[in-house]
Amino acid sequence: MAELARRAKEQERPSQGEQQQLQAMSTPALMKQAISELRLLVKAEVLHARLEFEEELREAKSAGILLGCCLALLLCGLSVAFVGVALALPLAEWLAAFIVAAVLLVIAAVCGALGYRRLPRKPLQKTQQRLKEDLAITREQFA
Repeated sequence: MAELARRAKEQERPSQGEQQQLQAMSTPALMKQAISELRLLVKAEVLHARLEFEEELREAKSAGILLGCCLALLLCGLSVAFVGVALALPLAEWLAAFIVAAVLLVIAAVCGALGYRRLPRKPLQKTQQRLKEDLAITREQFA
């Protein structure tokens, strides 16, 4: 795909031999060749989109796992914090409960931040960019 775009940019006009070959072709043959090239381009774009989607799916899966850990630890931390509040009347036990709660809440915050950062911001961004470039190249060719 990138190779086609690079070649299209380098060779805006067909060479002398290519021009003669294109002029010798009939309209149906030219249409058949154009459709064949379009099919190839569509197959390449679908392949790239599929690979990009699979990569983003793996990233979203790991983000989901981290966010799930975040929520579970957050619930545990809040539970221990409430136990700490309940035990706040005698001094020694409540301090230990709050220390455990603080550690769990810090771990939950780290997991939540990491999970949030791994979420895809713009899905299929590479595919969208390639399609925009292909469209621009096509417009230049037919303009």
